[in-house]
Amino acid sequence: MEKWERKLGLIVPSWNTVNEYEFQRVISPAISVHSMRIKIMADDEENFKWMAAEVPSASQLLAQAKV
Repeated sequence: MEKWERKLGLIVPSWNTVNEYEFQRVISPAISVHSMRIKIMADDEENFKWMAAEVPSASQLLAQAKV
């Protein structure tokens, strides 16, 4: 496909191995999926707060793909 109708940006925890595959499976081939991973080491409050603080910079990187 030469030009996508839309682009979808995802921010996911680094250990997640399902989101990209599942999104690409269920959406139109006219939509491209772009992911940014945020490193997370454990499922605890401290790591979730750290991950939340990383969302703005992950968003800026995804924005470069014009999602």
